[in-house]
Amino acid sequence: MNAKVIFASLLVLTIVHQGKPVYIPNFSVFPEALLFTLPFTVTGISSGTLAALGGLKLLAAVAVALASGKRDLSNPLSEKLGNMDLYFHMINEVDHQRCALRLICELETMEEDKLEYDERLIKALFGAKPKNISYQELKTPKGAYEYAAYLGSTTQSRQACSTIYSKCPYATEQMMSALRTASSATYQQKQQTQP
Repeated sequence: MNAKVIFASLLVLTIVHQGKPVYIPNFSVFPEALLFTLPFTVTGISSGTLAALGGLKLLAAVAVALASGKRDLSNPLSEKLGNMDLYFHMINEVDHQRCALRLICELETMEEDKLEYDERLIKALFGAKPKNISYQELKTPKGAYEYAAYLGSTTQSRQACSTIYSKCPYATEQMMSALRTASSATYQQKQQTQP
């Protein structure tokens, strides 16, 4: 499946803001008005987890879209893809427990050959050797995520990640499992509603 199609599908189906629909102005890539919520039919995932999951799914969607390696500049989605701060700002808005930060930090502590494909895509957002960032960079929407990658890469300690991002009660395995389950359920629900 085309990475842009995956990104578009995930974006439409995953952005959550406290369980209410979110409208993104000037993002008219799709015929719909982009008014949506994450489906609440995912078995085994509490409603309290949905906002964090929305942030994780958006993070994964950005990683998948960037993995295509090229941008079609005639596509408005490609133009938006160039503004990474926008995506990290959106993740910040929905991920109040900072689970995306913990996920990034913990993924950086893991050996590349032990990661699943989707985990490698997320990790690739920050390069092979994440660099330390300045205080000014830390204030940008993407800065906190770059710092989480740097922290995991330099400490190589999942314990350090879980301590620093202690608001998130989930380990990497739990988050990735929930992300995969929700993505699968969303895809199946979308397939069932199409004529």
